[in-house]
Amino acid sequence: MGSTSSEAENARLLVRAIDNKAKLIPNHTFLRFPGEDWEVNGYSTITWRQYVDGINKVAHWLDDQLGKSVNNETVAYMGPNDVRYTFVWPALNKTNRKFLVPDGRITKAGLSNLLKATDCKVWMYAQEDISSIEELGISESCLKRQPFPSLDWCLSADGTPDYPYEKTWEEAKFDEIIIIHTSGTTGMPKPIFTNNGYWACQTAADIMSRMAWPQGTILDTQFGRTMLTTCPPKWGAGVATMVTAPAFWDCVAVIPPPDEFSVSPGLFTKIMRLNKIQGLWAPPQTIVGLYKDPTTKSLLENLDSIVFVGASLDKAIGDELSKHTKLLSYISSTETGARFILAPRDRKLWDTFEYAPQAPHRFIKREGTGDAADGSDDLYELVFDRPADGKPTLFCSAWWNPMYKDVDVVETRELYSPVQDLGGGTRWEFKSRTDDLLKLNWLAKFNAKHIESMVLRHADVNHVLVGGEGRPVPFVIVEPKSNAREGKSADALLNEIYDEAVVQANKADVGEIRIPRETVLLTKPEKPFKVSLKQLVVRREVEKDYSEEIEEAYARLKNATGNGVVEG
Repeated sequence: MGSTSSEAENARLLVRAIDNKAKLIPNHTFLRFPGEDWEVNGYSTITWRQYVDGINKVAHWLDDQLGKSVNNETVAYMGPNDVRYTFVWPALNKTNRKFLVPDGRITKAGLSNLLKATDCKVWMYAQEDISSIEELGISESCLKRQPFPSLDWCLSADGTPDYPYEKTWEEAKFDEIIIIHTSGTTGMPKPIFTNNGYWACQTAADIMSRMAWPQGTILDTQFGRTMLTTCPPKWGAGVATMVTAPAFWDCVAVIPPPDEFSVSPGLFTKIMRLNKIQGLWAPPQTIVGLYKDPTTKSLLENLDSIVFVGASLDKAIGDELSKHTKLLSYISSTETGARFILAPRDRKLWDTFEYAPQAPHRFIKREGTGDAADGSDDLYELVFDRPADGKPTLFCSAWWNPMYKDVDVVETRELYSPVQDLGGGTRWEFKSRTDDLLKLNWLAKFNAKHIESMVLRHADVNHVLVGGEGRPVPFVIVEPKSNAREGKSADALLNEIYDEAVVQANKADVGEIRIPRETVLLTKPEKPFKVSLKQLVVRREVEKDYSEEIEEAYARLKNATGNGVVEG
């Protein structure tokens, strides 16, 4: 093919970047993983040459099994959370296919919608695990079912002929290469078609670092480092830390054993002993578990950096960790992608953000989002503005998302409040999403996420969900930790949680709103909360599972008060 792009521009394409690594640094480490008997034999290493040989082997195999692709066909793959995902994605792209990555916790109905919306025709699955075929209704569909070989097969690829990929940046920047989907915490999961440009924004990280010097960006702590990622490859942060971070930021990824990504203190200790880990990428729940265990707390504190993704980290724990290490929040969303955040001058502001000016954005005050009647503490929504020339930029992934091609402003639905950094600059503290603001039937508003965060601080609470849209008062459903019920009745446990956590939330939240004891519930052991891979509560599913209990709670309240209203 002819080329109108420079070599530097072509290297923005993921498969080109990976191929270049194999040519320039073939024996350098791409990734370390736990192979067979890893606790005895140690971790295994994949070099860049081995990685590209494996990708080429999979690419040739795809054409043999599925035929040549001419229209960038969609292929789904689901298997254990192992290294095979890192081979599947680039191999599909090389063969002119895009990769649909279903979340491992997706429902049958949710997957059915995704498959239709993405025009998926092929379901690949790990050859040793056919469970998804029946559990997700694949056997009832018209999809071609294709078993995928073992990891050992992928790695036994020395001398495999190259599978040529000759597209240039100009030719391929809008090619869709991977479909990720929203978590479905508040509704059906929605597919997000991401292209080369969306992911190539990560190649601008070093440029942004230079432009932001001497302040720098939060990503400066990641370049060239060896990171343990506990983000499974079935979600965006997983494929980013396992594939694009090594390709674009020169990182080395270290991963846990398959399907043990919710790393326990014991497992974390073993992994740290067998690898030279400099940084950690993890959901907050994993970090909290490691911090609270005395055997791993010091290991966390001695890491060079910790990046938490997917949700907010407990403030008290974050404040303590930030005294010892570089604690960072990598805020992003499936729709808008990653953002470039300037580093805080005050390490105490680890949970705040200063968005790089190279990606045009504004913070717009949203009336009625605060607690004060005069609006003095109203929150601000982050919005992204299309660049002046109308073209997508490598400094903002959102404008590469096809869903925004006809708009000039992207409303993130993320609400922030301003805080002052050292030197007088302004940073922004994330408070909630607009979805978290619920309105009672007497028009009072409350922040469900704020109440949830307070209740979650109780030592016996594992998960919590707060709701009540259109009701007289909020309801709270608490899932206790596995050992919390030992030696006490459900009523006694609930009374403790109510008195020690919910009452405090009542005092801290809007003055007129009170959460009564009648609308606070414990989960039933046989109905645990449904959570996403990010360990976020799937609100829609939980409210559905507990619909009868919620109605019974409001009936109790009505019997107790006569009108279902709690006086302040």
